[in-house]
Amino acid sequence: MHDFEGYRALAQPVHRVSEAQAERFLAKVYGMEGVTVRRIVTERDDTFAVAGATGGTRWVLKIENPAEEYAAVEMRARALRLVENSSDAIPAMRIVPALDGRLVTIFGGEDGDDSDGEGGSAPVCAASVTTYVDGIVLARLPMPYEPRLVDDIGIRLAQVQEALAPLSGDDIGFTDARGRILWDVDLVTDLVDDLSDLLNTPRQRNLVECAAAGYADIRTILGALPAQYCHGDFHPGNIIVHGPRSTSIRGVIDFGDMHAMSDVADLGTCLTYLIDFSNGNHAFDVCRRALAAYIRQRRGFDPALVELLPAIFKARIALAILLPIMVERFSGARPGHYLTSASRRFRQLEMLERWTDDEIVRMLQSDAAWA
Repeated sequence: MHDFEGYRALAQPVHRVSEAQAERFLAKVYGMEGVTVRRIVTERDDTFAVAGATGGTRWVLKIENPAEEYAAVEMRARALRLVENSSDAIPAMRIVPALDGRLVTIFGGEDGDDSDGEGGSAPVCAASVTTYVDGIVLARLPMPYEPRLVDDIGIRLAQVQEALAPLSGDDIGFTDARGRILWDVDLVTDLVDDLSDLLNTPRQRNLVECAAAGYADIRTILGALPAQYCHGDFHPGNIIVHGPRSTSIRGVIDFGDMHAMSDVADLGTCLTYLIDFSNGNHAFDVCRRALAAYIRQRRGFDPALVELLPAIFKARIALAILLPIMVERFSGARPGHYLTSASRRFRQLEMLERWTDDEIVRMLQSDAAWA
């Protein structure tokens, strides 16, 4: 078993913060009196929707897993400030400072409520508050999306990358070690070594192992590219829109999987979720449009890197298959938040086998102004 920090975070004993504790913490540290909180189901932390005295969710309180480094949470808070202050007016969640001006606070210890209400002590964890972005999660809407919305996805991804480019972990004493982020696609080859024997059939093992092998073929190329902090999970599940006919993004949320990576790896993650597997030979139409908008916006991006995208697509899908297995088998946690249907992911890998990587690249480039 590889010793990834992501594994250790999952194995951390669960100690749920109560809603009453969260309310007391918000009043003491953020001056939010008279609010009510509601737990939001998340992967490995305590997250609460916070409603104001007049009703309606206004903020989100996130109390991190005890295994999460304070410096990593501070880095993400700084990232949100960079996005907020970008000249591109990027729609995204905003970080809310505490009474003393801090962007990241401590739940437990001096800041918070040590008591868990049952005679025990609450864990000491980093905590932060962000604004709540109201609307519809794009992943709940069927594809194809409105063309202008697809353009906006590509444009906003490029803008977020450009806004985050100045961020350096060296400035705050944080080193982005491999394995801290579970959704880092660069881990897929190691996860296959640990977990592929737990897949149910030889066919499933072959699909995932081939995806990991394809990624291994480009890993050296990706590793030689400049790396910067990226959102890391920019997909329809983390994009908020106004409604079914939206033509623009209302907000980008969940910067919790930020990590250092090449911009093409971040791009590949985004485009993986824009493949319309129900659309036959037109499966990449949405991807192609988002990609063209991204390249027009992203200064200095080398279009030749598009050749790496097919391997990244398959690796990301394989990672989505492997993580629930890791969650269930090694931490005992319920894997439902990570994946609702493994069979759907296996079908996606099977469908990608219909085309060679060169054919996928040609479909991504077809009719694109930059091709």
